[in-house]
Amino acid sequence: MRARTRRTRHYSQMGDDWRVAALLDTLLASGLRASRALHIRHLPARAATFAPWPDWAAPELVDAYHGLGVERPWAHQAEAATAIWDGRQVALATSTGSGKSLAYWLPALTAILGPASGAGETKPNAADDGPASLAGGRNAALAGHPSASGLVAPAIPGLPRPDFSLDGGRGATLYLSPTKALAADQLAALQRLLSALDPSAARRVLAATCDGDTGLEARKWVQSAANIVLTNPDFLHYSLLPGHRRWARLLRDLRFVVLDEGHSYRGVFGAHVSLVLRRLARLVEHYQGRPPTFVVASATSADPAATTARLLGLTPDEVIAVTADGSPAGEQTVVLWQPPELSTLDGRAGWLSPEAGGVDPAADPTTDPWTLIDLDTPDAWAEATAAPPPPAHEAAGGFAEREAEGPRRSATAEVAELLADLVAADARTLAFTRSRRGAESVASATRRLLEARGHPRLSQVAAYRGGYLPEERRGLERALRAGDLLGPATTHALDPGKAELIVGLFFLIIRKDFVGLGGFLEFLFGGLVSRILVRMILNGKLPVGFFYVIL
Repeated sequence: MRARTRRTRHYSQMGDDWRVAALLDTLLASGLRASRALHIRHLPARAATFAPWPDWAAPELVDAYHGLGVERPWAHQAEAATAIWDGRQVALATSTGSGKSLAYWLPALTAILGPASGAGETKPNAADDGPASLAGGRNAALAGHPSASGLVAPAIPGLPRPDFSLDGGRGATLYLSPTKALAADQLAALQRLLSALDPSAARRVLAATCDGDTGLEARKWVQSAANIVLTNPDFLHYSLLPGHRRWARLLRDLRFVVLDEGHSYRGVFGAHVSLVLRRLARLVEHYQGRPPTFVVASATSADPAATTARLLGLTPDEVIAVTADGSPAGEQTVVLWQPPELSTLDGRAGWLSPEAGGVDPAADPTTDPWTLIDLDTPDAWAEATAAPPPPAHEAAGGFAEREAEGPRRSATAEVAELLADLVAADARTLAFTRSRRGAESVASATRRLLEARGHPRLSQVAAYRGGYLPEERRGLERALRAGDLLGPATTHALDPGKAELIVGLFFLIIRKDFVGLGGFLEFLFGGLVSRILVRMILNGKLPVGFFYVIL
């Protein structure tokens, strides 16, 4: 067996090529786990494609984006924003982290601030007649509200005090997401954008979340004043639509409906949400004579136009699909991983038993999993990054020739072992699970493995999931940004698209269980995460995952 030497330098001190090789060597345990990596593929980098700002965009909004470092939009952002502004139903399906939010906030905020001089109005709201006519509509709707009589309205953290003497223009937006956490994250990002606006313009944008956790007084404020409301389909179904008379001001102004994470609305849940959206469209048409413009954003959709059309009750021809991703992406290495059969393990940290061709770590110290091979020579680097040989069933002629298999190790145990190895090797890693319980289980198992081997990094492994107190989640996020948390086991409460937490921080992502959806690689790994060098999809017990990973 090839001799190994202990690596002393940190991953952050290595070049990208060497870091990929070292990460792969840690995953493969210098060959001891090579049979579990069924496929390894290196994906090239993708350059950004830019477009000019649309001529209708509000100048003060463009200036705000410039202040945040966005000199020009990417091509897909400009294409989607223009289609939305023209009143077309849009399915925006580009990778995670590709800036989909700019595509819908640009027309939504321009509708409030007013378009550029000479750009004209959008098609759906070009006429102000009938019930849609709101000359001074917002001010009229506020008659009798505490703020209108000189009292203090409920404050929205991070936003300037509303100035109700201003008419913010027509064009309210309803943002829907499957989770409260995502709506809160969107509001925080929107507040950062508004903070870059001129104060006189920012006072005209009144944005707030409104869901089951929102108090009565704050809810009344949203009903009477807000022109951007961030909520979820449950609140829309149980509260807003049944009580639509209390929300008449918003419904008369409603111009855009954004449905984020569109891939979440499938199956029975998706059928229910579809009916709720159609009811919303009928109510808006009742109040203002025309339905709103819908935007469905998703990073994992094989046929976004057809999916969006079914969700909204339209035909695919009525939906504009924006799928050409103009965002940049770094080089990526993708590994498809299959846990081993239980019969091949010796029960000690998942190593192969001697009967299955493994080596006893106690008898051979060179198999210590906390040491790595020496990659300081080109030959060693080439050997470490080479794809493993095909599984025996592939060499024998494919899936039909595969022999019957026994039960395999659980995905939780496999992820915990890999995460422990990576944390011990000082590699920042995200381990995504499908459930809150899975996140806690992976974190606990990883800490037990590190403790059993006397490793000091127990405090650098933690679970991140919904259900924690806000201060607990904020503390974990600070630890992520500071690099004090090396191995979080998380649900998608930690959205891969949150660039402020992920870009430039992590070297490897593990996804527990195969997703089995079109575009899943883009969804999980995104375009902006150029510093996440290796991504691994670990197949669990789902039959569809086994089918795709093996074939």
